[in-house]
Amino acid sequence: MKKLNKLLLSLMIAALMTNLAVPFPVSAATGRYGMILGDNDNNYKLYNNLIVTSPSGNLMVKAYNVSKGLGLYYSYNKAVKKLTIKNTNNGKSLVFAYGSRNYTYYSGSSSQGLVKTAAYKFYYDSSSQCYVVHAATLKYILGYNYYKDLNDYYSKMGYKSLVVYSINGYSSYDIPITDEVITYINAKTYTSKDELLDAVRMNLMMRKSGVTFTTNRSVMNQIGSSKTILDLAESIDDKDTSKDADYLSRLINNFRQSWSVSYIVRTEPDGTRTNIESPDDVAKLTIDVNYETTLAQERVVDSKVASTLKSLKLTGSSDYDKVKKIHDYIINSAKYDTSYQKYSAYDMFIYKTAVCEGYALTAYRLFVDAGLESRIITGTGKGQAHAWNLVKVDGQWYNIDLTWDDPITNTGEQVLRYDYFLKSTADFKDHVRAAEYNTAEFQAEYPIAAQSHE
Repeated sequence: MKKLNKLLLSLMIAALMTNLAVPFPVSAATGRYGMILGDNDNNYKLYNNLIVTSPSGNLMVKAYNVSKGLGLYYSYNKAVKKLTIKNTNNGKSLVFAYGSRNYTYYSGSSSQGLVKTAAYKFYYDSSSQCYVVHAATLKYILGYNYYKDLNDYYSKMGYKSLVVYSINGYSSYDIPITDEVITYINAKTYTSKDELLDAVRMNLMMRKSGVTFTTNRSVMNQIGSSKTILDLAESIDDKDTSKDADYLSRLINNFRQSWSVSYIVRTEPDGTRTNIESPDDVAKLTIDVNYETTLAQERVVDSKVASTLKSLKLTGSSDYDKVKKIHDYIINSAKYDTSYQKYSAYDMFIYKTAVCEGYALTAYRLFVDAGLESRIITGTGKGQAHAWNLVKVDGQWYNIDLTWDDPITNTGEQVLRYDYFLKSTADFKDHVRAAEYNTAEFQAEYPIAAQSHE
């Protein structure tokens, strides 16, 4: 069985259109609005010229260009002045009447359409020479999110707002990181330790390797050698995503970092040479990483997490009901991998089997994206390497072990138990945490409820 404790890490310190949607170049990122389009494989690209603002300030999208970028069926009937956009993935379609705010939505399961009203009419924008429709109308046939007043790397790239569409129909739970963003952040020179570590974290989330970051001697010295860059990057837990922190840390097999730093060499009159060091000396950090999963596999997990949470209908549910529904879903849909070859959430969603780490990773993604707080804990269970979760319900932290609530049976019959569901420490026997989860500081930050949840 794969060892669940973090691998020992070696530390080396050494001396975007005319009318065709095209990904924008980073240097052209000066527009106020941007659009991110996601294809069938959940690969996202950032575009900067697919949005037009209406006279009243509404966001309008260039209908043909967006349709082409997403692979949608697009047709304009000049005789009746009607525009049709269809998502062939789900059979859903929209029909717009030129010059009108009304449009018709067809669900795909019925030939009877539903008339709706947009914030602004469908019209022809003469400046861009494109037909445009209100941005939010496409949410009926696509996954859709609108992010405004940004305060992240997209903002630094010149964007105030982003519209995110995905072909699979499921809205993203966080703003997708695109290759355009990675190109932008990797070209920066970092004078802040925290910004450098966050850039590393984002590269890890995008499964990048062989990346070199530019910083200075001062930042390098602040990081020091007591912990590796990986330890520090993994400690960043952005509450807007479930793909970093604990989840990311379990999916990195090997990590290698190296530093190089420049300095001035002064030759004295007697011929001796002296190295003159400055806090502003250019320092280079290079990381080489081997991952448990590929970016393509993680894109599949993203889609599966979104579709699963939608199917569980958790909106308005209590914390307890969210945990129970997620617990039951995982156990009823998967079984323990007795070959000890499947470890990831990808394995759980695609092959319906995994060892304890796959259970914990899947639960973590679903818990966090459902709006719950969770941690992945490693240690031993009955003396064997094991992983489970902590989850916060109504302000109280509890232990939960989905693996042990999904026992292996002689007949192969699926069994659903609650023996290790929302338990206090006293009722969570045979689990011993690894040292890093058993410190006074960790226990103070994640105090387990004195009584198991009833």
